[in-house]
Amino acid sequence: MKVLIAHSSEKQMHRLVKSLESIGLSQIYTTDYGFDALEHIIRHNCKVCLLDKDLKGLNAWDISNAARFKGIPSKFIILGADSDSSLKTNRNVLAKVDLSDETALLKILALVQRESNTLKIRHIKSH
Repeated sequence: MKVLIAHSSEKQMHRLVKSLESIGLSQIYTTDYGFDALEHIIRHNCKVCLLDKDLKGLNAWDISNAARFKGIPSKFIILGADSDSSLKTNRNVLAKVDLSDETALLKILALVQRESNTLKIRHIKSH
């Protein structure tokens, strides 16, 4: 499963990568710039995208709306989000997570694993 992490903090990005690797994910891409994040989502169709709400260039809201507009089925976890109600209207947003919360990484890992499990269910045609 392809996962994109777009965060302005190198430290947070590294922490998230290590956490995702700990559950067996290896296709993890990172960037600290919103336009690069959107380009990667469009080109590589990432299943889950963890986005810092205040990225440079494009913010998380811009990216998730652009992806939805282009029909890209990526799911988004918005990082650093608190009570920003504008993100509630996008059905592609799985959750908003405040990384200062002690349970933030556990929430993120649970959401990513849930999305990962949806890939394993495939319709098999019978002859």
